[in-house]
Amino acid sequence: MVGAPRQTVYRWRGVLEREEIDALREMSKGGRPAQLGAEELSRLQVVLLEGPTAYGFGTLPWTLKRVRLFIEWQFGGHYSEVHAWRVLGQLGFSSQKPDRRALERNETAIECWKKRTWPRLYNFARQEIVRLLFRGFDDFFIGESRSNGVVKYRYGF
Repeated sequence: MVGAPRQTVYRWRGVLEREEIDALREMSKGGRPAQLGAEELSRLQVVLLEGPTAYGFGTLPWTLKRVRLFIEWQFGGHYSEVHAWRVLGQLGFSSQKPDRRALERNETAIECWKKRTWPRLYNFARQEIVRLLFRGFDDFFIGESRSNGVVKYRYGF
C-alpha cells in the first residue's frame, strides 16, 4: 500500500512513536553517501555538454566508460559503469546511439536519386511487373519478369 518494504515501514513507525514527525523527516534515506556533491554534479553536467573532445578524448560521443574515467580523473571517485549510467540519468541525460552513416555520404546525390532515379525505376518495375534487386547505391538490376516468366537482367537505369 505504501510502496516501501515492510521493514522500512516498521522502522518509520518506531521513529514516529519514539519521537515526533520532524525526526521522521530528518531520517537518512539509507545507502552509501554520495561521492559527488551538488556542485560536482553541476560541473559534470557542464563538462558533458561541452563534449568529450574538449577533454582529450579523440572522438564523439560520451560513452559510459569515458564518463566513468572522467569522474575518476576529475573528482577522484570510483564509479562502475552502471553507477555512471545512474548519474547520467540523474543529470537528465539519456542513452543516444549515433546514426551509422558513412563519412563519404553525399546528401545532394541521395536527394537527387530519390527525386529522379527512384520514381523512374519504380514506375518501370510496376509496368513490367518485375522485382528490383539492389546491391548498392548505383548497383541494382531488374530481376525475373512475372508476366511472361522470362528472366531479364538490366544493370543501371
